[in-house]
Amino acid sequence: MTVSTRRAALGAILAAPLASVPAVALTATVRSDLPDDEARFLALAPRMIALLNEYDRLWLLKDEPYAAWEKARLKVHGRKWKHQSENLPEWHAYIAARRPADAIDSVLEELYEPFAHVRFVSFEAIMLRHRYGMTFSWAEDDALDDMTALWRARACA
Repeated sequence: MTVSTRRAALGAILAAPLASVPAVALTATVRSDLPDDEARFLALAPRMIALLNEYDRLWLLKDEPYAAWEKARLKVHGRKWKHQSENLPEWHAYIAARRPADAIDSVLEELYEPFAHVRFVSFEAIMLRHRYGMTFSWAEDDALDDMTALWRARACA
């Protein structure tokens, strides 16, 4: 590859719209050789990724109201009496700020729950589980367990 060809290729890459590589890979057609549970899980990828991205964006919006509540709570009650601090207006503002993210959390939980205990065998499904774990850290260990099993299966083959 010549220098001008490499520059042209790099220019094309940089000009391409920015998209998440895992998101693009997961939205591709689902392989027909996968177990049914795994194929159904991968079919949810476009919706789950969009919801996870929106959840992450909305979840950050609750940080400022929470910090305001913490400040007000310490002024009014000091370090004790946390339960009484939930009567402060700042607490209600915090709850209101997180309500949209909580609604998406419920939808994501409904989508993910049927597959929570399924062991995945494809890299794509494992990466979707990992993406879920990027938002909900308790799922990260499951993605790592799946990846370890996949690695062992392929290393032994």
